[in-house]
Amino acid sequence: MVVLTLTAWVPQLHPPSCTSTEHCVPPTSSQLGFLILGLAWLALGTGGIGPCTIPFAIDQFDTTSSEGKKGVNRFFNWYYISQTIVTLISLTAIVYLENKSWVLAFGILSLLMSFSIIIFFVGASVYVYIPPEGTIFSGIAQVFVAAYKKHHLKIPVIEDEGLYYDPPVDAKTLLKMPLTKQLR
Repeated sequence: MVVLTLTAWVPQLHPPSCTSTEHCVPPTSSQLGFLILGLAWLALGTGGIGPCTIPFAIDQFDTTSSEGKKGVNRFFNWYYISQTIVTLISLTAIVYLENKSWVLAFGILSLLMSFSIIIFFVGASVYVYIPPEGTIFSGIAQVFVAAYKKHHLKIPVIEDEGLYYDPPVDAKTLLKMPLTKQLR
């Protein structure tokens, strides 16, 4: 966010404003490169933190106890409520600010991101950290090995087509939609 704020704020990092459509000066390669660098870092940070927030937060609860399970439920409620509110704000207030001033909008977002990083590191000493076991690459390799070993196998023809895809009804299943061929 800081790089994007700088592209909007520092005159050397963006082309001059257009006076008319005929006199627009395109960005230089260094200006475009700085913008792409900022967008790449933003995408990398978003992609890196997005899938990690929920598992990291769930590690903070003892899911073996009833109080821990209640905490997980409360966390999910608050997590999705806050995500909805943040999305609402970003699609309204931030867009409104961007229409007024890109520097102001990106500056506020950079400031908020800086605060969140500071809060994260201040609280890091009290977080529960469960180190990962093994590696994800061994599981991925096992899938490829199993797929290669079984690529020549044929699926047996079974009279009951729903055997593989339609689990039987047990005591925990309250409602079950009937298997139909209507949407084939």
